[in-house]
Parts: sequence; structure tokens; C-alpha cells
Amino acid sequence: MSKKRWMLLCFSILAISLSLACGRREDPRLSVLVPEGSTALSHSWIESHYDDVYAVSRVSGADLLISAFASETYDVIVAPVTLGLKMHAEEKPYKMAALITRGNLHIASMRPLEGLQALDGEEIIAFGERQIPDFILSVLLDAVDFETPPHIVYVGSARHAMLELARDDETIVMSAEPFLSFDVLDQDTLHIIDLGEVWKAHTGGNAFPQAAVFIKDDADGDRIADYLSRLEASVGWLLEGDDVAEVIDHLDYPLDVDVLLAAIPRSGFVFERALDIADELQSFFEAVKAFDAALIGDTLPDASFYHAFEDE
Repeated sequence: MSKKRWMLLCFSILAISLSLACGRREDPRLSVLVPEGSTALSHSWIESHYDDVYAVSRVSGADLLISAFASETYDVIVAPVTLGLKMHAEEKPYKMAALITRGNLHIASMRPLEGLQALDGEEIIAFGERQIPDFILSVLLDAVDFETPPHIVYVGSARHAMLELARDDETIVMSAEPFLSFDVLDQDTLHIIDLGEVWKAHTGGNAFPQAAVFIKDDADGDRIADYLSRLEASVGWLLEGDDVAEVIDHLDYPLDVDVLLAAIPRSGFVFERALDIADELQSFFEAVKAFDAALIGDTLPDASFYHAFEDE
């Protein structure tokens, strides 16, 4: 490539980047990024009722969440608690405000499963190798006295795992909602072990934490307070509202509304202030660090990791 063409290409990329950045700055709405999947449903009431106040974007994949933290262009990012801590360790200006999902990992098969002991000598198709799903599964299986420990085969995603089950109903998989509710499966004959419940029995505490809300340090305090209040209401509405199906059906989710509705009860939606569960999170992060410190940036949180609500 000639020097002139190279300079022209660089100028074009710079112009596009500046245009996107300026467009975001000119949008008066609070910018919110959420991952696709059942976690995105936490914002469905907000998307439906406050489109003029919040610019909610959805992305698929951890790489795009990492890029969002790095670019520092969003006021709010919803991400796994461990990713948020890792980004905080890299001095990204975001603090954890609240936890919004717990325990969304499940063992599933068309064969009867009576607890983890039933997995003795079996093959499990799982996802998330060397990631948090791997950590959760490893901790829980290590606590079982197997004659022959299960053999774990990892695939690329929770969706991929469920497709393997759809192909062969003798398969045992570890997956997550909303893919667990795929309409290609006979839900009446699907046997499920809720790993969130198993984790509660193992630890004597709550289901393991998953998705959390991270607030940018320089975001407007009053607008953030309103957003968090409305998010809490949105989660409550999702679990108990009468018009959930109607609202979800009008939003452009990539899965059918029937699948998403079926996924809600097993998705583990909560709204818990981060500071209220800081001790629990500390214990969880310590266990993750012992498994693979790189998953949390080889660090543990201090007070600077947490966003304080206005009444705290």
C-alpha cells in the first residue's frame, strides 16, 4: 500500500471514530450497555417505558463488553461481576452498584438426574472453559465423592451445549438460560439440576453472583439514582408484571417471546445493592482467585470498587 493510500485509510478511520464519538456525546440520554441473553430482559421495562431517557444497547460476547470498558463511552455497563472487578483492577473508571442475576447455570438431560451424584462416570458437555462456568462446575463436582469423576467436554457456548442435547437426548450438558428453554426441546421431559441451588447447599449462602451493574465515575449522580431506582422496578416487574409478554414481544430480542418468558424463572433475577453483599462478594472473589487469579485481574476489591447509593 502506498504512503498516500495508507494516510487516506488512517484519516477515514479517524473520521468515522470521531463521528461515532460525537454522536454519542450529542445524545442526551444516559447510555447503557447490556449483554444479550436473559440478562438483557432486566432492562425490558426501561427500554419500553423510558426510551427517551435511556439509550440501551445490547451486545453479544465478552470482547465487546471489554471494549466498552476500555472506551469509557458508556455511563452504565452490565457485565459479569468478575469482569467488572478485572476492569477495575485495570483502572477503568467504573464501580459496581448492584447485582441483578444469580445462579443461572444448570445441568440438563432428557435422562433422569437425581443430584450431582448421578453424574458418576458420565460425560458432561459444558461451556466456559477456564471461565466462571468452569469454576462453578469444578467447585461443585470436586465436592462430590465420585467413584469415577465425570469427564468434561467443553464447547464454545451455552447455546452450542443445548444443540448437542437436541441432537442426542442421552447427552448431559451444562447450559444456561435462555438457551435451556429452547423450543426444540420437550420441556416436559427435560431433567434439570439447578447449580445455583447446589451452590447454596454447598456454601450455606446464596446462589453464586453473576451479572452486575457498573456505573461510570463521572456519570451524573441524580440521573444514575433515577436509573437504579427504575432498574430495580424493572426487575420486579419482570418477575411479577401482567404485561411482560406484550412488552417483550415489542422489543427486538433475537429469541422468540415464548422462549424468553420460559427462561425468566430460571435466570436468577435479583436486585441487590453491591455494598449490602460486599462480604459475600469478597468470599466469592477469593475462591475465584484461588481457581484462576487471571479471571479477576489477580486482585481483590476494596471500597473503591463499590458505588454508593445516595442514601448510603
